[in-house]
Amino acid sequence: MTALALALSVPWAAGVVLVALDGRRRIVGWLAVGAAAAHIGAVVALAAQVRPGRAVHSVTGGWPADVGIVLRADSLGIAFALVSAVMLLAALIQSTLEGIQERTFPGLVVLLATGLNGLFLTGDIFNFYVFFEIAMTVAYVLTTYGGGRRELGAALLRDRDVRRPRARVRRDRRFAHRCEHRRRSRERRAHLGAQPHPRSLGQCR
Repeated sequence: MTALALALSVPWAAGVVLVALDGRRRIVGWLAVGAAAAHIGAVVALAAQVRPGRAVHSVTGGWPADVGIVLRADSLGIAFALVSAVMLLAALIQSTLEGIQERTFPGLVVLLATGLNGLFLTGDIFNFYVFFEIAMTVAYVLTTYGGGRRELGAALLRDRDVRRPRARVRRDRRFAHRCEHRRRSRERRAHLGAQPHPRSLGQCR
């Protein structure tokens, strides 16, 4: 297995195993820290093969490039992968020391490393989208960590904001236009010395 494939398979395999364990146990948290450290080691080993202006390519499973997952590592991708891996390792260490509250938290953090690694090391747009979905799905779940009202509210989106964004924009524009018309009408009444209607602005105040 090449270093490029290893940089993705290590966090993927470790994350799948850790999700099935009880992450609230301190030993599981430290196992996740070890997996994150091994992931950084794999990325560093990959970085040793990358030279400025020279990228490393690989296709998983020996499949043709149009069938298998095409991986590509260059200096910029390696830099982003290392930064994200170090940040996730730091988060795991701090959470383990303070005490993890959710059983799936360690495994999800390691799986997030898989998605982010794939984003930075993929070689085509289709696999970029796949790894993006993995990373975003895990990130949404991690946003609820703690289970409080604030965390749950941050992770959930209203259906009308997702399904009808254009209708909402049109409605807001009509409301702004109506408010502007009422303000101008109120100013004209004041200029002519007429008493403005007390409800002339309505909700525009």
